[in-house]
Amino acid sequence: MIGKHPITYNGTNVGYAEVSRAGLYYRIRCTCLLEGSKIYRILLSNINLGVLVPDSGSFVLNTKRPVKQFADISPNFCVTDGNDGWQPVYSQRPFLHLQELDSAVLQTREGITGIQFKNPASAPQDSDRNL
Repeated sequence: MIGKHPITYNGTNVGYAEVSRAGLYYRIRCTCLLEGSKIYRILLSNINLGVLVPDSGSFVLNTKRPVKQFADISPNFCVTDGNDGWQPVYSQRPFLHLQELDSAVLQTREGITGIQFKNPASAPQDSDRNL
């Protein structure tokens, strides 16, 4: 897990994640070159690391997470914007969108399982989810 890893968005490499160990935690710094005024979220496998924030022409995220949270995870970093009707399924809350599955299907993107809503406008926005 320690080292520099690529970050992908829609199959394209858009940045990198630097992971270092700090005692019982991993320090994770993600840097991406993205455009637009969307809310971009970084995922590590199915784990939501947080929202990227604009910083000097790029988008960054600095976070610290417990090592035990990533015990059996291969470093697969990707970006999602949530505006196309696809939402990741988080292992901590797998039934978050259960009531909406009649209008959605399960779909895998870049190795991450998520829900693809048939009508993207019906997908919950970030403010609707207490993550």
